[in-house]
Amino acid sequence: MKWNNPGNIRPSKDKWIGQTGTTKANNKGFVIFDSIANGYRAHIKTLQTYIGRGNDTINKIIPVWAPASDGNDPAAYIKTVVTLSGVDPSKKIARTDYQTLEKVVYAMSIVEKGNEARTPDAKAALTLAISRLQGTEPPSGTVTGSSSFNWLLIAAAAAAFYFINKGSGTA
Repeated sequence: MKWNNPGNIRPSKDKWIGQTGTTKANNKGFVIFDSIANGYRAHIKTLQTYIGRGNDTINKIIPVWAPASDGNDPAAYIKTVVTLSGVDPSKKIARTDYQTLEKVVYAMSIVEKGNEARTPDAKAALTLAISRLQGTEPPSGTVTGSSSFNWLLIAAAAAAFYFINKGSGTA
């Protein structure tokens, strides 16, 4: 994912965990992160700040996140996020409602990044970011992301090869 920044977060006075730079020297660029998970973490933390300031629904969050003054269409953005997330646009979202935040952030990242946000690795990174924010990060060495799915496919293919060739004299 370009810049590992699923929310297209702009530079600010904040230095994010995992921030490695910016695409431009002014606020018209974007933050560059060392991992997609840290990009998602910053996205969620920003929404939690918005919620703390009273922007606690999709209807209130999106016009601040993607203002018309930046060339965005907040009404279309809201409609897309609601459709993708299944979250009512006027539902109040709590800062610690990680289940709803995950749905909303995932939908917003699709609006911001398109199909890049739909990959298994991007989804795994969002899950990891949520886990870290909740203090429930998987133990070090735990397989996350699409690599575990790849190993499952390899194991299934090996098992199928074994059973197909069983008795054929080939191995």
